[in-house]
Amino acid sequence: MELKSEKRIHSSIELRLRKLGELGTMLQGTPVRKYRKCTAPNCPCKQGKKLHPFLVISTKVSKKTQTLYVPVAMEETVLSWVKNYQTAKKLLGEISHLGEQLVRMNSGRVQAQAKERNSWNRMRIRPPRSCQAFNTRFQPVFGRSHRPAGTMAHYL
Repeated sequence: MELKSEKRIHSSIELRLRKLGELGTMLQGTPVRKYRKCTAPNCPCKQGKKLHPFLVISTKVSKKTQTLYVPVAMEETVLSWVKNYQTAKKLLGEISHLGEQLVRMNSGRVQAQAKERNSWNRMRIRPPRSCQAFNTRFQPVFGRSHRPAGTMAHYL
């Protein structure tokens, strides 16, 4: 997913945000199919032949596993909610990765600008000695060069 320009990265982020907004209800957890015996006296599950399946959603809350029973009528709906959550998590990861790329691109620029600024400060560019205004206006006073504030000279 190596994108070159900032514009392309921003458009990729916008696309993923739109997809994220189109997702419906979400439910975090892992669907787990379990089997149990029923209470009917003549059911084959009483003899251990065929048990009845049911769905639970398993999640971790404060380092403890919790399960949520899903009614049979809602199984398909809840499975789609779990899939929406997984899709959203994937999209958020991609958005985060693209944001990281933007930061890395801009940090290189910021470092280059700071380096350029520091190099200009270190160079301390001064006007040439032949400039009469400079020689007469900024004469050293008691061994130091006195430059009035508000002029370009106080930056030197």
